[in-house]
Amino acid sequence: MPHDFYKLHYDEYCLLMPSLLPDTNFIQTIQSRQERDPKIVKNYTETQRKDWQKWNKRYNEWLLKKTKKEQELRNKLEKEYNEGRAEARRKIEEIINNEKKNKGV
Repeated sequence: MPHDFYKLHYDEYCLLMPSLLPDTNFIQTIQSRQERDPKIVKNYTETQRKDWQKWNKRYNEWLLKKTKKEQELRNKLEKEYNEGRAEARRKIEEIINNEKKNKGV
């Protein structure tokens, strides 16, 4: 990729910037989807409320999946840690037993 691929030219910036102003539909949609106050959501139009519910359902599904994956990873790491500790304990006991045998000879 060319070095300037990630650079945003001024004319592109001027074209995109107005879409990030607070009174645009894009920003209003984002803000409505992020709303957590039930009093505000209650005052949404039916269309806004459906969009909000759909968006939050997808977000909650994603969050649940992410949480499950994180828990699976934690469990895997904990299992590997415990197995490593058990292996280290066996090796230490083996060393101690070998030393006892060598002293007893």
